[in-house]
Amino acid sequence: MNFKDACYLKYKNIKGDNIKFVREKTKNTNVIADKEITVYLRDELKSIIQIWGNKSRDKEDYIFPIIKDSKTMLQNEGYRKNHQREINRMLNGIGEKLGFEVRLNLNLARHTFATMLKINETPTAYITDALGHSNSKTTEHYLKSIPDEVYKTISETLSKF
Repeated sequence: MNFKDACYLKYKNIKGDNIKFVREKTKNTNVIADKEITVYLRDELKSIIQIWGNKSRDKEDYIFPIIKDSKTMLQNEGYRKNHQREINRMLNGIGEKLGFEVRLNLNLARHTFATMLKINETPTAYITDALGHSNSKTTEHYLKSIPDEVYKTISETLSKF
């Protein structure tokens, strides 16, 4: 899920062991109107919500204290973008300390998620649904960054009889 979608999640989006939501980017369009995305609530995600989520658990409350009903959409978008920049800055700092050559950020995490699914032979149709894309062409853009060593490994498995 991208950061904007996480910001706009409400407790009513939690349904049992899943979070179900419609992407903010497309919910007011005809492209994939009302296409619901399901995310399994892993223990790690439950812990993040417990630690960082709003303490009030009313179904109409946002899960994370970024968006505020009392503010305008423009103000809320400003808060969201500021939080996103700050998180990206922190992620990049973590990456630098770990010696990564690439700048860590939320968008890279989303692309990595898609790429790892593809490497693990997940059908592209599932990846398209998981990312909330309207068609597989957009998903293919995410998947073009599969590392060369993966192609080598796949190729080597073809010659093992």
